[in-house]
Amino acid sequence: MKLEKLTSLVLIALIVLAVIVIGSCYAMAPESLVLSDLQEPTEPNDPNTGTFLAYIYLLLGLTITVTIFAAISNFIVKLGSDARGKTLIMLGGFGVLLVIMLITYLTGDGTPMHIIGYEGDENTSGWLKISDMLLRTAYILIGIAVISIIVSPFFKKLK
Repeated sequence: MKLEKLTSLVLIALIVLAVIVIGSCYAMAPESLVLSDLQEPTEPNDPNTGTFLAYIYLLLGLTITVTIFAAISNFIVKLGSDARGKTLIMLGGFGVLLVIMLITYLTGDGTPMHIIGYEGDENTSGWLKISDMLLRTAYILIGIAVISIIVSPFFKKLK
């Protein structure tokens, strides 16, 4: 079976699974979530939220696994071919990403926040610095993407 056909089948299976999960969460919503005017809710959460979150975690895990596998296989293929310069560029890009993440972690604020009604364990210095790191790294990468979209036509004209 060709790789294109396999990826198409996986995509179709994931779309069908998404429709089933979202449809079941919608169809099996308890009546207590439908409130009339001035009525207090009897249940704080939809019991189908766990199913939906499990599906999202499954998709996230599959995405991370496939991305890492594709990156490693692409690196191995390029390392074995004559494209050693491109392989070094890939390693350099990964190194720059690690440096950005390290800098954004070290500059993150670890001061615990006062959140009314929150009693979880994640309001610690380490988790707060990690969340700052992820947000700031995302902002930097989005900025780099926007700048490259704007600048890339000029580089194409120079060639």
